[in-house]
Amino acid sequence: MARCLNEQRPLSDRLARLNQATRNRQTQAEIARGGSSDGTPPFALAILVVDDDKDVRVYFQRVVKALGADIKLCTTESLAGARAVLDKSESVVLAFIDKCLPDGDGVDFCRELVGRESFAI
Repeated sequence: MARCLNEQRPLSDRLARLNQATRNRQTQAEIARGGSSDGTPPFALAILVVDDDKDVRVYFQRVVKALGADIKLCTTESLAGARAVLDKSESVVLAFIDKCLPDGDGVDFCRELVGRESFAI
């Protein structure tokens, strides 16, 4: 069973807690504006994959499909694309980011994300 590096709980427990936090946040936001801004069905957990290698992105798509869970997978090949996804989506709570990307360093991008609410890297 996968575990988070900074927690002793299984990764599945952490994802469940993030999903619940996302549901609570989405519910409040959707009530305020009358629907989801990014077209995501209510309460869907979204994961962002940023990698310039298409095979890696396809692998994540296969894994998510095999899980059969209520997970929206957002994939992009650049940091610019990742910023665009994050700016329009309130439901992204987990990201897998390649370190060496054509338009920047994934580690530096992670530092940008530290201030985002309900987010795990």
